[in-house]
Amino acid sequence: MATLSSQLRKIGYDKGNTAALRAFQAAKGLDPRDTAATKKALANVVEVAKRNDRKKTNDIFVTGMKDDAIARVERQLNKLNPGKANDVKVDGVMDEKLADLIVAFKKEHPELDNHGRYMGAPFRAALQKAAGPVEGDHRGKAAYDVARRNLGRWATELQRRGELAPFMTDGIPANINCANFVSACLERAGLLSKSQHTNSISAGPRSGWLSTILANDKDWKRTSLKNARPGDVCVVNGGNHVVMFAGRTKSGEPLYIGANAAPGANGAQKISIVTDAQWGGRGATEVFTYRA
Repeated sequence: MATLSSQLRKIGYDKGNTAALRAFQAAKGLDPRDTAATKKALANVVEVAKRNDRKKTNDIFVTGMKDDAIARVERQLNKLNPGKANDVKVDGVMDEKLADLIVAFKKEHPELDNHGRYMGAPFRAALQKAAGPVEGDHRGKAAYDVARRNLGRWATELQRRGELAPFMTDGIPANINCANFVSACLERAGLLSKSQHTNSISAGPRSGWLSTILANDKDWKRTSLKNARPGDVCVVNGGNHVVMFAGRTKSGEPLYIGANAAPGANGAQKISIVTDAQWGGRGATEVFTYRA
């Protein structure tokens, strides 16, 4: 336990005890009985910390990591703790002061873990409830950022490797991964629960369709393509495809990011940014935005 305790403290756990170990295992989805897997996962996170890598690993942020999710937490904590003495610089970088404020917030919410650098879905939900909307906040952009980080990769590859592998359904054919990918990005960003993940697209009343799931979720609402922001979910091509809004061209034409058919690949989908021309000019029939 001595080596594990030292490693746990290196990545920011206040105490390297059994409770900290169990918290780490829960954060990584590990079996508490699988010592070998725990050691491997812990060694990997410690190595990331040594390199001061900015990669986010399962919502555990070590000192020096940078991410949009951190900037959002900084804005929310500043709103809850007004005053120069408590303010943190909104730079999206995890540091000791920010970790201390996170720990202080968690102590006020006993249902949360006590690890200051783990910012999983329960923590984000509690902070969102306490702070409410903050200036410059559009949580949908977090899903867009996830998609951007995976540009150029084959959808089937993402089922098995990379940050989306835990969220994408493995075994989905290469040509029908659009809803699988969008669901995974939303889930990775904390905007969709695991039980809501779906590989079905089309607009309509069926409960398993992504559009229906979002329409029935109080955290999502319909919006127009005119008012769309990066990360908003767009059902396009007559209800046969789903992507996320990615901005506009200089001429104002909408751009979309998602798992789209790659040229010359027999329909196999690759993560790309496209225009309505990709599906013959048939634009978005439904657009959903995250309320927060």
